[in-house]
Amino acid sequence: MRSPLSWACAALGVLLLSACQAEPTPPPPPPPVPAQVLERPNFLVLVPDSLRADRVNSPGDGPPVAPTLAALAARGTLFEANLAQAGWTMPALATILTGRYPVLPTADSTMLGWMGPGLSFPEILALYGYGTTAFLGANAGSMEQTIGSRFDHVVAADAEPTGRGVTDDLAGWLQAGPPEPFLAFVHDIDLQFVATVAELDRYPGAAERCQDLAGNRANRGAIAIGELMNCLTRGEGKDKDKDKDKDGADPEGAVIAAYDRALSTYDGGLADVIAALDSSGLAQRTVVILTSPHGHHLGENGRFQHGTLNEPDLQIPLIWVDPSAPQPGQRVPQQVQQLDLAPSILARAGATQDASMPGQPLLPLMGLATGEYQHRDVFHLNDQRNMALRSGSTKLIRFNPGSGGPRGAGGPGRQHPPAYLFFDLEDDPMEREDLAKGGALGPAEAMRERLDAFAQERIDQSKSSLPNAAAAPDPALRKHLQEHGYWHHVDGGAQAGDPQAPAQGAP
Repeated sequence: MRSPLSWACAALGVLLLSACQAEPTPPPPPPPVPAQVLERPNFLVLVPDSLRADRVNSPGDGPPVAPTLAALAARGTLFEANLAQAGWTMPALATILTGRYPVLPTADSTMLGWMGPGLSFPEILALYGYGTTAFLGANAGSMEQTIGSRFDHVVAADAEPTGRGVTDDLAGWLQAGPPEPFLAFVHDIDLQFVATVAELDRYPGAAERCQDLAGNRANRGAIAIGELMNCLTRGEGKDKDKDKDKDGADPEGAVIAAYDRALSTYDGGLADVIAALDSSGLAQRTVVILTSPHGHHLGENGRFQHGTLNEPDLQIPLIWVDPSAPQPGQRVPQQVQQLDLAPSILARAGATQDASMPGQPLLPLMGLATGEYQHRDVFHLNDQRNMALRSGSTKLIRFNPGSGGPRGAGGPGRQHPPAYLFFDLEDDPMEREDLAKGGALGPAEAMRERLDAFAQERIDQSKSSLPNAAAAPDPALRKHLQEHGYWHHVDGGAQAGDPQAPAQGAP
């Protein structure tokens, strides 16, 4: 063992040698990552809620609202046509985690039924030696009940709904060097919440019009974008030429700016996470994936909510940053869907895809595997009444007119035959012209048969998977769901005259 004096002499020798050199010796390059490590990479899966696909890059000619997202897309693969299976959180998260269509229950005491039987991709990775951790900030309490059981560990931070998510917890965890290989699944922020009651004074007219607005989250007074828009336009006529109210304010522009501010705040926290990943050296052997359960309306067809089967709710981002990718910065225009994410992660980890997963690995589209990705039609579903089928540029939406009665709370109520909306997305991307007016489906008749069969399969699956799904839900849970917008989907369907109208602030 060296004495303290010998260590001091050695250190002095290094200093003298360095002083005599004309130029400092550059640090050696990082050692190459062994192939066997890249075959079993770590996964950081980021799932902010209510993130629109068009916010990954600049929504126009100006600077990007979210520069960290734009930088991730530049160093990875951006899928430009990724479609959600549902327009609201619970069924969409079930699809992300299981790679299967969600079971569609009425509300039960835990909401665990959405994922149904079978293993999720975190549970499969755990069988292959991965340590799995869920970082939960948005609705942390209920999400810990809903999805936490699928992970080895849960970090539930109960983050501020208009803040940076679980940035500090996640960045510190990465810097500490978690055991590898790992999966970190991060559902930490819901971007539909754009303000708090305390911040209403920044919006013109809010002091007079929003006095009774308590906020969607009673403990912190967070306000959803739809609630804010309704509040700012309450009791005022609108100048249709200028898109402003009669006081000269622009409520639509104000709430869109509020959404972008919420996204910028999240993006700043994400920058710290990516910096921690890079500085810790984990970036060389970690696949970073960013997506969202669903999108959000920002004025399309007059809506400022989500929870529909319209395009703004179904178009979601997907960024895949992979240290093995042969072409970083590539864009994939081919249509893919949420069902493909779990099979892709399993394939990248060298794990076997569950036979019950209908999706396909996306690796061939990124040059990470041989073979082909086969295009197929897309089914969407929000609940047992509202589903859709997309084939080529056409989309058929099935819904049950009328609210019926509360399932699981006194009987099924009135039953109505399903009705349909039919759109050509190439000619009518905003879905303004229903080609099935009057019930005449015409060329969509074959699509109707397929969609009806799909609907019956989902209903039969729900009945067989959840034999007690019709039991009366806990009253406290029912109140919680009603306050947070869930009940529209789990217990009532659409309202007559507006088959897609969600409750304000639907999760």
